[in-house]
Amino acid sequence: MRSRWENDKFVISTRLDRDEIVKFFHEKYVPTPLISPWNGGSGFMDPDVSDIERIEESGEERMRGYAEVIAKAKGILGDVVPEYRSIAECQREFRQPGGSKGAKAKGIKDRIKDVKKAVGSNKEIVMRRLRNEMPDSLVPWFDAAFVTGTERISFGTVLGTGANDGNFEITDNFAHYVCMCILEEKERDWSKNALRGSLFDTGAGMRDVSNAFFHPGGYLGPNASSTPGFKTGNLTNPWDFILGMEGTLFFAGSVSRRTSSRRAAFPFTVISTHAGYGTATSENARGEIWMPLWDSPASYREMRYVFREGRAQLGTTQSTIGVEFVRALASLGTERGLSGFQRFAILERKGLAYVASDAGRIRPDPSNAVNVNLLAELDPWLDRIRSGEMPNRVKALLSKIDGATIRYCTSRNAAHLQDVLIAASEIEYAVSLSRMAEDIRPMPEISQEWIDACHDGSVEFRLAAALATMTDREDRFRRPEAKVRTDRAGALPPNTPPDRAPPEGEQRARGPGVRGIYPIRHNMMPVKAAKSGTEWAPRSPKFLWNGNDPIKSMIKVLERRCLDARMANVPLALKSPLPASITDVLQFIEDGDRLDLGKIGRLAQAMSAVEKVRSKDVKYHNSNVLGEIPSHVPEQYICIKTNFPPHWYKEYGAIRRRSAHEGKAGPKVGEGDDQDSMKFEPSMLHLLKAGRIEAAADIARRRLRITGINLATYAGGTASGGDAHMNARQRSRFAASMLFPVRYSDLGKVVDRIRLRSDEDYE
Repeated sequence: MRSRWENDKFVISTRLDRDEIVKFFHEKYVPTPLISPWNGGSGFMDPDVSDIERIEESGEERMRGYAEVIAKAKGILGDVVPEYRSIAECQREFRQPGGSKGAKAKGIKDRIKDVKKAVGSNKEIVMRRLRNEMPDSLVPWFDAAFVTGTERISFGTVLGTGANDGNFEITDNFAHYVCMCILEEKERDWSKNALRGSLFDTGAGMRDVSNAFFHPGGYLGPNASSTPGFKTGNLTNPWDFILGMEGTLFFAGSVSRRTSSRRAAFPFTVISTHAGYGTATSENARGEIWMPLWDSPASYREMRYVFREGRAQLGTTQSTIGVEFVRALASLGTERGLSGFQRFAILERKGLAYVASDAGRIRPDPSNAVNVNLLAELDPWLDRIRSGEMPNRVKALLSKIDGATIRYCTSRNAAHLQDVLIAASEIEYAVSLSRMAEDIRPMPEISQEWIDACHDGSVEFRLAAALATMTDREDRFRRPEAKVRTDRAGALPPNTPPDRAPPEGEQRARGPGVRGIYPIRHNMMPVKAAKSGTEWAPRSPKFLWNGNDPIKSMIKVLERRCLDARMANVPLALKSPLPASITDVLQFIEDGDRLDLGKIGRLAQAMSAVEKVRSKDVKYHNSNVLGEIPSHVPEQYICIKTNFPPHWYKEYGAIRRRSAHEGKAGPKVGEGDDQDSMKFEPSMLHLLKAGRIEAAADIARRRLRITGINLATYAGGTASGGDAHMNARQRSRFAASMLFPVRYSDLGKVVDRIRLRSDEDYE
């Protein structure tokens, strides 16, 4: 006989037909003697006749083992708790005529109550004695209910606190349903019909009995009934409960070691993570159970082995909480042929009783392991945050990042990984505002693999990536004096020719480039660079970013970086290894209302933590995502972007060399006074902030003409008619768009479109 899951149904492959299966369970099935004598409501201390006594006295052949176990358990109770020996006498007195009424009955119940208290005081001793002395066939049941190998008794999630769930005694109800379905002759026909309904899902045999959290759909509370009336009873098939309890034996717990301590471990059971499902809140929970699913037929022995080994490893550590379990499954898949896991959260929602809430499903996908493993980069930092006291805001954000992690692992949607990174960024900012900043450092740099993993193909992502990876160094900008290397003190090598020495008072540069100002991350987070790494800078004037309002933030950052570059007398590099395409920038300007601008702001802030990016290693950027330059690019954007700040690139020089070849000689790049003439003009920024785009473009045209590039469209003057076609929001986005890095080659091409050519060009 083998089993598998198919279309959410449990399928059994056997040589028996339906009637033979029903006949086996109805006539030959021998129930496992499930008992819990340590509980007061287990039937061992009832004044009236209980169901375990009916089983013990039934004489039914199938109940012989059950009866022997009950008798032996009573003997152990009497040895451990001498007061228990008076239970039989109390029961005889109570069952005599008139014994169940009046003061006599109250006195008997009080004596029984004292016995229950005595048993409760010795509960752990009773449980250990039962575990050690009862038949081996009961060991799986005891191990599923509790584990005794630790300092204190530990209970499993599946069977509550020692086989009871609030006021619901599991073993007492199991015995009651066994009597109902097997021992009662008058219920034989109903029992057979109910068994068929349980095995083949026909809906027959439902009764108004409880099934606790094992069948939450059968609990019909107020307004949950399809029939008239405010409230109705619970509808459950007793055979479902009987067979379900037999299945709990698979969840036998054991003792595992973690460092120097010993703790209980139950198969596929972890501490709850209040995230990842629609009703997740900070509520009482007993844990999570990840029920395995398998598509290929498996035998009882094979599945027994899987459950006995049932655990999830995250790296070298065993997963103990829900979010770790789902990451282990998503990153490592499964080695035992399991096709997926169904998550159930055991939540306190019916008074003190619990309900099993469906919390989603995950199917292991080893192909996604690389992306899921990126989450490990945040673990040390997040673990330090979780280990200390934290404000409610940080707690809420930790739940948010756990929820995003679970959603990503279950869906493998790049947008959900973006949510993880954004939540981490929000946690970082919340920590910076709290006392936790005294002990917690800013989020460390993360690898550039995050960029490919988070790429969802959206315009918002590409623009955010261009902003977040903006470098603080302009590698192509070369001052004339950079041709000569200097030492660390700035001294020239001996015997340097006078004509190659830089002008006195000028800044000397080492190497091929000139240092910029500071990383864009300093504008997006209250941090600063230090010898020991990144540190908090809560009062830094450079921090100007608001992820929910990227337009104002981008304008402020652009203004600040321009100011700081001028004060430091260094060039401002608006360059990125992942530049934005002009197509995306124009969409941002002209059709930005259709974009999620908040996503751009939050993603840029989050991705600013990515380490220095090498464009050749980023896959999405190497697959021609930049596309072609649009056929129409507004002249205002071309002129202003070329001057904002002045971009020095080889394509620009090539244009000027072509102009010289056409007889319109101009100074070559890097010669003469050219550099001073193209220093950034602050008035353009002020005009853009005021929405006067045409006036700023007019300044840009004149400055291009000074450098030797004449524009075919240049008309002079300060006409403002070019602003009329833009509304206020578009003008704000136009000003903000100057911060987006674009490819130098693209700028060169669009400048070449509008430059004034000689007549030979048109022949």
